[in-house]
Amino acid sequence: MKKLIFWLILFLAVFSGFLAIMERFSSTVCFKSEDGKFDCESVQGGEYGRILGVKTSQAGPFAFLILLISYIYGNVKGKYKDNFIEAYYLFVVLGTLFALYFLYVQFFILKQFCSTCLIIDFTVILVGILSYIQYRRR
Repeated sequence: MKKLIFWLILFLAVFSGFLAIMERFSSTVCFKSEDGKFDCESVQGGEYGRILGVKTSQAGPFAFLILLISYIYGNVKGKYKDNFIEAYYLFVVLGTLFALYFLYVQFFILKQFCSTCLIIDFTVILVGILSYIQYRRR
C-alpha cells in the first residue's frame, strides 16, 4: 500500500504541476461541455478558485510536493521519521477536507465542474482513505 500511496501523491504533484505550467502559458487542459456544466475556467476563475488570495491551481503543485516529501521522509528510517509521518497525516487530513470542500462547491454551489479538479479531488480523497487504512495498521 505504501507504493500505491507514493505513486498517487507523485501523480498529484506532477499532474498539478503540469496543469499550473499549462495555465501559465494560457493553455487549459480541461474537458469543456457545450451545455456549460464542465468549464474549468468558470470553476477556477471564480471566488472559489482562490485560498487567501492564491490561486488553488498555482498552490497545488507546492502542496503536493510538500505532501510527497513528508511521506517519503516519514517512511524511511531516520531521526525525524515520526515528525515527518505526523506532519504527513496532518497534511492528508487537511488535503482531504479541502478536496471535499471543493467537490461540495462544484456540485452544490456552482453546479459546474472542472474535469481536472475532479481528478485531483478524487485522487486526494483516495490518498486520504488509503492513508487512514495505513495509519490503522500501524
